[in-house]
Amino acid sequence: TGSSTLSGLAGGSINFTITSKINNPPDSVGDNSRSADYGDSIVFTGADFTSATIPAYNDPEGDAAYQVKILTLPSSGSLMINGNSVGANYTILISEINAGYLVFNPDLGITTTTVLTFEFAVSDIGSKTFTT
Repeated sequence: TGSSTLSGLAGGSINFTITSKINNPPDSVGDNSRSADYGDSIVFTGADFTSATIPAYNDPEGDAAYQVKILTLPSSGSLMINGNSVGANYTILISEINAGYLVFNPDLGITTTTVLTFEFAVSDIGSKTFTT
């Protein structure tokens, strides 16, 4: 029969290395164009900031888009979220945009064809970090 003591034996050990999960921000989001007739508002969708951009939104881990940050405002008219003015660096959930809450209202004083621009960044659901 065997002995139940470990006399004379050195103890062993097991080392574990656990790597952390790295969740990177989206690595691309591009530009998009929308147009409207005089006096018409533009209601944005999440696709305007993701799949309809060139290049399209992409996240290295495949995470869905989570928020849009408005970086700059158009030089004329107003961006509104659910009836309230949007300022620079304002963040909006993609779900709010998909619900039809993000609207551009043009300045009715503009009587010629005018191109307006605003800049934005997108964050993903995993890292919640914005594209730069």
